[in-house]
Amino acid sequence: TPREKLRVRHGGYDISGALKDPNVNFPIERVRELRDEGLLPLLHPTAFSFVGACSQMRLQKETAPRWARRFKESRIEALLLVPV
Repeated sequence: TPREKLRVRHGGYDISGALKDPNVNFPIERVRELRDEGLLPLLHPTAFSFVGACSQMRLQKETAPRWARRFKESRIEALLLVPV
């Protein structure tokens, strides 16, 4: 997704920094730079995101296992987790 199409929406904190530079929350440009420098072999075409203000039980019992299966099926070897 091009930078100009990224959107930030969060009711829990001030998003002004992320509006100025989306890499604050979603460091895709920095990751692409690492790829372009040869430090990362490739990037998965899909980025995953979730809101932490949700049912923690559902996150643990349903969402996390589903994502783990999807990562394994996609043969993803490493993840970058960015807490916000």
